[in-house]
Amino acid sequence: MTDRPDFTESSETVPTGMAQLESGATVQRVGEETGTTVGEALLRVGLASRVELRLGFNSYAVVRSPGARQQGLEDASVGAKLGLISGGGVVPKMSVIVASSVPTGAQPFRADKLQPEMKLTAAWASATVSPSLQTSTTAGFATSSTLWARPVRRRRSGSG
Repeated sequence: MTDRPDFTESSETVPTGMAQLESGATVQRVGEETGTTVGEALLRVGLASRVELRLGFNSYAVVRSPGARQQGLEDASVGAKLGLISGGGVVPKMSVIVASSVPTGAQPFRADKLQPEMKLTAAWASATVSPSLQTSTTAGFATSSTLWARPVRRRRSGSG
């Protein structure tokens, strides 16, 4: 099960001694601004039963708005996932993810300091419908900024 950037994180951890590399791309639009990120690489390494190390590598980002364009690498991240409850029946499988960005990106995508976050994941398997069907939810607290946390600087046109 992957945790590739999406809305819901998996409650699964990578097995001990295994590594899993995930990557992808995202296109977002907010008003007249369009943002694209490519890479979104997450390396997950199983350290122990129900414990994984998570290393997020810098994604390449491009933000376009009328009259302006910014591009460069976003911040990297480091974190861990800990499996809390194995679950079964009506009890969900639960994990907690603790991570932080690391200010390594290019301006304007670089944060001034670490931006910690914590997510609690829960997943219910439905063996009665299908063994591969799972319902998941994620609740989180983050101090991280979004792709548009810093305003795009507009270029001045004309002389002057």
